Amino acid sequence: MLANGLGQIIGRREFLKYAIALLASGCAGVQVKEFEQVKEEKNFFLKSPRYTLIKYSYEIHNQSSETIKALEAFLSIPPDTVSQRIIDFKLDSTLEPEIVYDKWGQKIAHYRLEEIKLESKIILSWTAKTEIREIKYNIAPKKVGYVFSSIPDPIFSNYTADGCMYQLKNPIIQDKARAIIGKETNIFYKARKIHDFVIDHMKPTSPDKWKTAPELLEKGYGSCSEYTFLFIALCRASGIPARYVGGSTRLESGGKYNDDILHRWAEIYFPNYGWIPVDVTWNDRPQAFYQYLYSLSNRHFTMYVGGGDSEYLGWYYDSNIKGVGLKGKVRVKRMAEWIPLSKKEAGLF
Repeated sequence: MLANGLGQIIGRREFLKYAIALLASGCAGVQVKEFEQVKEEKNFFLKSPRYTLIKYSYEIHNQSSETIKALEAFLSIPPDTVSQRIIDFKLDSTLEPEIVYDKWGQKIAHYRLEEIKLESKIILSWTAKTEIREIKYNIAPKKVGYVFSSIPDPIFSNYTADGCMYQLKNPIIQDKARAIIGKETNIFYKARKIHDFVIDHMKPTSPDKWKTAPELLEKGYGSCSEYTFLFIALCRASGIPARYVGGSTRLESGGKYNDDILHRWAEIYFPNYGWIPVDVTWNDRPQAFYQYLYSLSNRHFTMYVGGGDSEYLGWYYDSNIKGVGLKGKVRVKRMAEWIPLSKKEAGLF
């Protein structure tokens, strides 16, 4: 037996209906006593639980010649998802934040910092006990279909809207989207054509100043964020709702692992299925071309889900700072530490 987000005891089949409804709505909050491996579900299955303590830290260092005053800092609070459960969560700072929600529904800790003295730093952090499962969707192209009108209006309007990193009205984006799609009318195959184009067009590079989708079509290289921006822009220009997920991934399987780069990937909305993960960057490897198309590993940890610019995080997905005249005065450092746990250490017996 399982418990849903309302604390009601339900059977496995009812839980699956609950999880699918959660996917379709785009909401977070799967609260279950323990994830069950799902084999009989037609839409997706979960397997290979990973129990991990995630320690996230955000270091703000004043490297100017004066005290910096009146700063605001923001940390995203990781949500439950269909394949991820937050067993326990704690904000570690002695500072008391205000809990706010941005326009995408993401929960965020908002800190008001009175000052950071010369050559000093403040570290904001949290820890989370997590259970993360591999998830893989079984998608039938005919079931996805051809009709965008079957997508709920709030999802369609919010997640096909423009943003400064997408620039959907730019003729370069419009022309490229039409060229990629060609005469294809099925939404499933449209999305896969866009996925394949981005992988063929882009080459991975170290994170730098983010380029817009039209710039990426011209340059042909970028970080995980830029792969995701281009993929989302082309999907939205083709009428497919798309959003991004930000968090941490570990590149090694065992032991402790420190991630100081973090990661962004995409989700697209399919009729009759809901939100489906697509990690274009991780698929841009010969051994993994379709491995992360409509699936995620248990090494993907979600911190944030959003559609674009956030009033608190901007285009970041883990943390952000705001203040007057900060350029060149503040250096920030982000880190997510993965510490393996046993099932018992995670609090699941």
